[in-house]
Amino acid sequence: MLLGTIFTFLINVGASQKFVHPIINYLRAYIVIPTMFPKGRNAQPMGGWKIFTGLFPDRVDSLICLGYTVLHIVFWAYPYHSGADHTYMWNNQTQEIRRLVADRSGIMAFGEVPLLILFGGRNNILTFMTGFKYTSMIHFHKLVSRFMIIDAIIHSCGYTLIEKGYYVKALKSLYFACGVAATTLAGCIWLFSFHPIRSRMYETFLYFHIIMVAAFVAMCWYHCRDMGFCEWIIAACVFWVFDRVVRIIRMSSFGYRTADLTLINDETFKVSVKRPKTYISSPGQYGFVYFADALLWFQSHPFTVYNDGESLVLYIKVKRVHQLVSIKTLFC
Repeated sequence: MLLGTIFTFLINVGASQKFVHPIINYLRAYIVIPTMFPKGRNAQPMGGWKIFTGLFPDRVDSLICLGYTVLHIVFWAYPYHSGADHTYMWNNQTQEIRRLVADRSGIMAFGEVPLLILFGGRNNILTFMTGFKYTSMIHFHKLVSRFMIIDAIIHSCGYTLIEKGYYVKALKSLYFACGVAATTLAGCIWLFSFHPIRSRMYETFLYFHIIMVAAFVAMCWYHCRDMGFCEWIIAACVFWVFDRVVRIIRMSSFGYRTADLTLINDETFKVSVKRPKTYISSPGQYGFVYFADALLWFQSHPFTVYNDGESLVLYIKVKRVHQLVSIKTLFC
C-alpha cells in the first residue's frame, strides 16, 4: 500500500515521466499489466465444468497476495514457548500449547476484520491513495477473508479441544456461544460467496452477505467485550460507517438526474446523463450507478464513465431484453 501511494503521488506530480528505463518497462510488461497466467483471463472456467469458475487477479495483485500468504504462514509458525510453570496453570504442556495456538489465531482473525471492511468498501481510502483498481481491492478482500476464516476455525477447534468434556456447559456462557456463532457465520459467508452463486444471484448474495457480516461483527463484539481486543471491531465499524457516509455525500453532490438511453445493438445500450460542473472524470474512472426503477432502485453496479461535452456516458451490456425508457440515475 505504501509503495502504491508513493508511485501514485509521483504520477500526480508528473515525476513518473522521468522513470523511463528498460527495467521499468520490463516490470510493467511482465509484472504490473499481465494476467496471473500467460495468455490467461481474469475470469475463466476451472476444472473443466463451467459451474466451477473463479476470478483471477492480475499478476501484480497475485504477487501481493503471495506476499501476504507467506507473511501469514510466518505468523502461524513463529515458535510457541511453553512456560516453566505450565504444570501450575495447565494439566500438561499439550493443553498449554493448544491454548497458545488458539489465542494467537483468534487475535489474528480479529486483526483481519477491519481489513475486510476496508478492502470491501466502495469508498476505500486506500483506493484513492494507492491508485489500485477496485477489482484489486476485492481480490485483497477475498484473500484476507479466507485467512480470517481459517484463523477462526483454528481458534474454535483449539477451544473445542480445551473444553473437551465441558463443551455443553461452556455453551451456556455468552462469550463462548457468541464465538461459536461467529465462526459459523464466517463459514456461511464464505460458502455463499463462491463465484457460481455470485455470478448467478448477485443481488441475493450481496444483501445476505451484508446481513451475515453485520451479525458476524456483533457476535465478535459480544465474544470479547469482557476480555479485550474489541478495538479491532470498533475500527471495522468506523470503516463501514465512513464508507456509507461518503457514499451518501457523493450521491447527493451528483444529484438525481434523468438519463437518456440509446440501444446500440442487441446487447449494448448507451447511457448519457448531464454532468454536474463539479464532476470531472478521468481515464479508467468508474461509478456505481443506481437506477430509480420500482423494482431495481436498491441495486447499484460499477460502470466505466467518460466525459462527452456536458454529459457523462457509460455503456451497459444487456442481459435481459426489456423496453428501454428514460430513467433516473444516481452516481456513487
